Amino acid sequence: MSQVTGADSARNAKIEISLNGSSWTDISGAANTLNVTGGGRMTAETYTFDGDNAIVTVGKSQPADIACTFVYTEGGSDAFETLRPAWENGSDVWVRWWPRGGQTGEFGFTSGPGKLSSFTYPSIDAGTAAASMGGFTLHSTKPVKSVAA
Repeated sequence: MSQVTGADSARNAKIEISLNGSSWTDISGAANTLNVTGGGRMTAETYTFDGDNAIVTVGKSQPADIACTFVYTEGGSDAFETLRPAWENGSDVWVRWWPRGGQTGEFGFTSGPGKLSSFTYPSIDAGTAAASMGGFTLHSTKPVKSVAA
């Protein structure tokens, strides 16, 4: 196989959050990282007396964890204040992201409704000039791929 071309960095990525799955808040201007783990598929093996190899089967898809960090700000529609009530109340949250920005024809990924399994309040350090950061981890169904219209 020849080397791929057309690779891109996350310089134009777009990340959005929702509390209802239909109205989206763009947090790209504050978001710093997004990392997806989990979302695998259950597997099992069974052995019989005849034969040397296991019988391998698959089961249901497992949840994914979508972790995001963002710059802490205090605006009412900013990431921290949008998500804080969902964290405190245990209500549903959705996340979607577009690695290349979400222009027509580009791929995006959307979680199902999930629950925040962690929510990071801002840490502060007098010994640094770095921005104060917040963050969250959403425990949800594995993301679904879509194409921007």
